[in-house]
Amino acid sequence: MGQGKMRFEIKNKDASEVIYATEAETLKDALETAVREKTDLSWAELKDARLAGANLLGAVLTCARLSGAELTGANLAEADLREASLAGAFLGKANFRGANLAGANLSKAYLAEANFKGADCTKANFTGANMKGADLKETNLTKATLREANLNGANFKNAIMLGAKIDKANMKGAKGII
Repeated sequence: MGQGKMRFEIKNKDASEVIYATEAETLKDALETAVREKTDLSWAELKDARLAGANLLGAVLTCARLSGAELTGANLAEADLREASLAGAFLGKANFRGANLAGANLSKAYLAEANFKGADCTKANFTGANMKGADLKETNLTKATLREANLNGANFKNAIMLGAKIDKANMKGAKGII
């Protein structure tokens, strides 16, 4: 191994299979390399991972567990996060532009000023999430759950909200919503 590098293994949720292995200085570096190599990271176990500022553009993280992960400022544009668990994750200023978050669990996640423009959040769960100032322009929120979410100052211009549940949400200063 090179100086300062360690071996990282990204395993599936039940730890029965190694999805990706490499030598890198940090888990963030290992994950970015996996994404650049177009590795399918579906079912990856990344709970509580420290990945602030990671470039995960176009990542395939279907059904991955990222609960409690630190992803502040991460680039998840065009990522496939269908059915992923991001409950309690720190995602302030993260970029989800054009990402697929259908059925994802983002309950109690910190998503202040996150960019969801054009993302598919169909049936996503944002219960109790802090989405203050989030950009939800042109986002598909069909049947999404935003109960008790902080949506203060969020921008919903041209968002699709058919059947979305927003009861008890803080909508103060929200834009583009009737």
